[in-house]
Amino acid sequence: MNSFESISRIKSSTASLNPFTHVFSLMLLIGKGKEKAKMPKRSLLLQSLILRYAMSDESENHKKLVRRLYEDVYNQGKLEAIPEIYAANFVTHPSSVSPEGLHGLLELETFVKTLRAGLQDLHFTILDEICVGDKIVTRWRMDGTMTGHLFNFAPTNKRGSTTGITIHRIANGKIIETWEEADMLNALNQFVGPSES
Repeated sequence: MNSFESISRIKSSTASLNPFTHVFSLMLLIGKGKEKAKMPKRSLLLQSLILRYAMSDESENHKKLVRRLYEDVYNQGKLEAIPEIYAANFVTHPSSVSPEGLHGLLELETFVKTLRAGLQDLHFTILDEICVGDKIVTRWRMDGTMTGHLFNFAPTNKRGSTTGITIHRIANGKIIETWEEADMLNALNQFVGPSES
C-alpha cells in the first residue's frame, strides 16, 4: 500500500471524528516518537499538505450539511430531513430571529412549519459561507409572500425579503448549536406594514 492509499484509508476511517482527531490520525502516518524530531523538511511539507487536505474535506462536508438545511428544510419543507441534519439536543441561542431561542428538534420543526405556513413560497439563498473548524458562518437572503398567517398576523399577500447571518456549530456530522441575527423588523414591516402610496 502506498502513502496516498494509506492517507485515503485513514481519512475514511476517521470521517465521523472531529477535525483535530482526524488530522492527528493522519499525522501518525508520517512521523511519531523520536523520528518526529528528526523529520526532514519534505515530511513537514507532507504534514502541511495532509492538514490542508483533511481540513478542506471537513469544511466541504460542513457546507454540504448547511446547504441541505436551507434547500431541503426551509425551501422545500422536507421536515423529515431535520433529524438527519440536526442533533437531538440542538439549541438556537436567543436572538432577533428567535427571542426565546429554540431547544430540540420539535421546537425547530414547529418554527419551520410556522414560517412556511405564512410564506408558502419561502426561499432562502446562500450569499456567503465561511468555515472555520467546527463552525460555519452563512450569510443568507430570505424572500417570500405572506399568503398565510404568520406569527399572529393575518395574510397580506405582500412580498418581503431580509438578510441575515447564522453561525452553525457542527459536531459528529450534525448541527448542534446556532447563533443567528437578521433584520426581522424590516421584514415584518414589509409583510404587514402600510402599503406604499
